[in-house]
Amino acid sequence: MVPAHERLDAAVGEIIQRAQDAGELRKDLVPEDFPALQVKLGTAAQRTRERDPGLWRRCAVPMLGGFRVRHVEPIPLGPDA
Repeated sequence: MVPAHERLDAAVGEIIQRAQDAGELRKDLVPEDFPALQVKLGTAAQRTRERDPGLWRRCAVPMLGGFRVRHVEPIPLGPDA
């Protein structure tokens, strides 16, 4: 049986590839970029849950927007750096 994290990694990779092929996602984005995003959004959600439960969405918009093609600045330090 394939471990859950490996199945998830494969699924994320497929989604990234489809979005890149469609011209919607930066070509320099790799699946290894997503765990850090998940941690950041999870932390924002935990820290603001009582005060404003939906505030994490405000954090998500600029983070996810930076992955779109229209942003031309290269992502510094690749996953192998």
